[in-house]
Amino acid sequence: EEEARMKIYSVSTKHYFAFGCLVSEELSYKLKPLPNVRWVLPDSYLDPRTKSYGGEPFINGQAVPYDPKYHEEWVRNNARCNERRSNDRPRNFDRSRNFERRREMRNNAYQRPSPTPPPSNMERPVQSNVQSGTNNQR
Repeated sequence: EEEARMKIYSVSTKHYFAFGCLVSEELSYKLKPLPNVRWVLPDSYLDPRTKSYGGEPFINGQAVPYDPKYHEEWVRNNARCNERRSNDRPRNFDRSRNFERRREMRNNAYQRPSPTPPPSNMERPVQSNVQSGTNNQR
């Protein structure tokens, strides 16, 4: 555990949960299918000019106290994205509630017997000439 902690060089917990660490390519393939692992990405700098990975630096197995500068760009970009999203109602907006409503309506339709029209005095009951269990072919 201590050896693994020493291979972590960046963590992020304020706006999203992520970390950067040194692992073999083979291990990265084993991490991808694990539960709650969204991405396993190759190493890249958030700011190549300063060789910054973003997030909070993780030095000697300890997270350096959070400095907002590590997320300023991400917060700005995410705010714009969320603003656009709130202006455009997504196609599947509240889909689960609508799905439940449709299912309830469909179930109620099957449970209620359909109303039968009242018998008309003009119609005579139809009599059947077929008897069950016999073969009446000529």
